[in-house]
Amino acid sequence: MIIEDILNEFKRTHLEHIEDIVITDGYEGGKAVVEYFRGLLLTLKGTSSEAMSVSVKWDGAPAVVCGTNPDNGKFFVGTKSVFAQNAKINYTKRDIANNHGTDDLGQKLLKCLVHLKKLTIIGGGPAGYAAALYASNFELEITLIESDTLGGTCLNRGCIPAKYWLHVAELNHEIDNSMDFGIEITGKNIDWKATAQKRLDTVNKLVGGIGMLLKSKKVKVIEGWGTIKDSNKVIVKTTDGKEEEISTDFILLATGSKPREIPNINVDGEFVITSDTALSWEEPPKKVCVIGAGAIGCEFASLLNDLGSEVTVVELDKEILPGLDKRTSGELRKQLSSRGVDFKLSTSVTNINDKVVNFSDDTSSSFDCVLVAVGRAPLTENIGLEEIGVNVKKGFVEVDLKTMQTDVENIYALGDIVYDTPQLAHVAFAEAISAITHIATGEISPVNYNAIPYVVYTRPELAEVGLNSEKAKEVGIKLNQAQHSFAGIGRALLQNQNKGIVKVYSKEDGPIVGASVCGPAAGEMIHELVYMVGWEALPSEAAEFIHAHPTLSEAIGESLLSLNGRGLH
Repeated sequence: MIIEDILNEFKRTHLEHIEDIVITDGYEGGKAVVEYFRGLLLTLKGTSSEAMSVSVKWDGAPAVVCGTNPDNGKFFVGTKSVFAQNAKINYTKRDIANNHGTDDLGQKLLKCLVHLKKLTIIGGGPAGYAAALYASNFELEITLIESDTLGGTCLNRGCIPAKYWLHVAELNHEIDNSMDFGIEITGKNIDWKATAQKRLDTVNKLVGGIGMLLKSKKVKVIEGWGTIKDSNKVIVKTTDGKEEEISTDFILLATGSKPREIPNINVDGEFVITSDTALSWEEPPKKVCVIGAGAIGCEFASLLNDLGSEVTVVELDKEILPGLDKRTSGELRKQLSSRGVDFKLSTSVTNINDKVVNFSDDTSSSFDCVLVAVGRAPLTENIGLEEIGVNVKKGFVEVDLKTMQTDVENIYALGDIVYDTPQLAHVAFAEAISAITHIATGEISPVNYNAIPYVVYTRPELAEVGLNSEKAKEVGIKLNQAQHSFAGIGRALLQNQNKGIVKVYSKEDGPIVGASVCGPAAGEMIHELVYMVGWEALPSEAAEFIHAHPTLSEAIGESLLSLNGRGLH
C-alpha cells in the first residue's frame, strides 16, 4: 500500500520525471517514453512534421522547475527544496528578484525565462509600437513588422505634421493681427523651404526616438510586409525581397488605415491630393477646394486660411463635423466663415475637368488644388485574414472589445482597423494596453469608449467627450444640459479669443455623460471633463470644485454651476 500511495502521488504532480511514466504505466509507459524521445530527436533535427511540447525538471537542492500553470495558463519558473517543501513560483523577473534576489540561483532562473511566449505585431504605427513598448513590461519575446516607416500615418503624414503646420499658421495669424495688442510688425517674410524642413526634422527626430526606444526594450523590428500564414505563423517579405517565416504564440494586427477616395474623382497626387501627401508641400496652394468637412477637412481649412490660402469646403451633410454636437460645430463653422472660409453644405462634387470643380448645386470654380478629406479606410487587404477565419466587416476587423481578441483566440487587432471604434491615435494606445494586458496576464482591462476625448485642431479648437444631445436622442436617453459662452471670460477677452461656448450634459437626476467645447485651448480643457464623464461625477459633485481666476477653464466651472441649477450668470 505504501508503494501504491507513492505512485499515486507521482500521478498527481503537474510535472513528472520522464522515468516516472515507466514506473507508473509499466510496459505502455516505456513505449510512450521511447516515442517521446524519438519525437524530441526529430524536433531537435528540425525534421518533425509537428511541434511538440517539452517540460523539464532538474533535481537538486533546490530543484528548478518550469512549465505552464494549468490553473491560469501562464508560463513559470520556480524552485522546490527538499528542506523547504513550499515551491517558489515566478512568472516575471520581478518575481525572481523578490523570491531569490540576484544570486547565482536567481541568474539561472532568469535564463529559464528566455523560453517565453512569443508575440508578433504587424504594423509599427501608434497601435503597434505602443503594444510593443507596453509588452516589454512583461516577459514576452516581441517582434514588430513594419513595411513603411515606424510611427505610421499619425507621426509621418498625419497628426504630428498637421499640428506643426497648424502652429505655423497660428504664428502667422498672431503676427498679422499683432496691432490688436499695439504691436506693429513690419517686413514679415515666410521662408517656406525652411518651415518645411523644420517639419521634416521634427518628424525624423520622433521616428528615430521610437526606433531607439524599441531597441532599448529589446523589441526585434523587421522591415517588410507581414502576412498571416496560420494562427501561429507569420510570413514576412522583407524589403530586400527575401521571405522569412516567424513562429509565434500571439499575433497582434495593427496595420492602420489609408485615405478614402471618391469613386468619380481621380487622386493623381498633384492637382487632386489626400492628407497623406498634402503636408509635404513646400508652399501652400493659393486656392484650395477641400472635399469633406470632418476633422481632417476642417483642420486643413483652418490652417490654409491662416496661411493665406483661399479655401472652399464641400460637405454632403447639412452641417460640418457630422456626429458632433450641432450647436458647437455650428459655432466653429460661423467662426471659420467669418475668417473667409467658404462652406458649401448639402453639396457634393460631381466632377473635375481641367482644374475646374463642378458642384451639385450647378456652380463651378477653378482651383490650384483639390484635397480629398472624406475619412480613412482600414488596411486589412492581403494580410491573410480571410484564410484563417478572422471575421471582417466592411473592411474592418471585428473584435471582442473587452480583450481586443478576434474570433481566432490568439489573434488580436488594434487601432484604425477595428470595427466601430474611433480612428484616433490615443484610442490605439489604450487598445494596445488592453490587448497586451490580456495576452500577458489573462486579465480583462477594457477601454472605456464612453470617455474618449475627440479634438479638432482648428482655430478655435473644438473638443468633445461622451454623449451629446444628438447621440442621446439616438439611444433614447434624456439629458439635462447647460452652456456658457467665452464672451464674458476675462482671460479669453485679454487674449482676444472670447468667441465660443462650453456645453455640459448629464442624465436626468444622474451623472455627467458628455461635454462639448468650442473655443481657445479646447483640446486641453476637455480633459477635466473626460475625468468627470469617466468617473460618472454628479453635477452637484463637479460644481463644488473651484477654478482659478482668470483662466479659460472658468467657462467650464460656470457651465457646471448652471448644470447644477445654481449658475452665477
